[in-house]
Amino acid sequence: MYIGYKNSKLKKICKDLKSTTKVLPQNIKSDRLFVRMRDLAGFDTMADIPADPPFRLHRWLGKRQSQWTIDIQGLYRIHFVPTGEFDSDENGNPILATVSEIIIVDIGDFHDW
Repeated sequence: MYIGYKNSKLKKICKDLKSTTKVLPQNIKSDRLFVRMRDLAGFDTMADIPADPPFRLHRWLGKRQSQWTIDIQGLYRIHFVPTGEFDSDENGNPILATVSEIIIVDIGDFHDW
């Protein structure tokens, strides 16, 4: 799967261990983020991402309903949106088997929002 980033700062956090360590709290293992990013890149489509732990792919509700998340560790998540060309169902929801590109929009504990 192709992975894009909302901005260069977020890209650096996802690709540079030193930047990751500065952003994630000490109780979160920095290498977990790199493992999740590697795993995401290895999937062909969003339909391949497991909804069960350790990934726990799920969609946000409410004002962020176009956004999706997977677990890193504890309450920390990788937050992303489908992008590129993909099919949608009659309700406008993406058909996950057709989504092969995502953009990472945030990383953190979204329960604080």
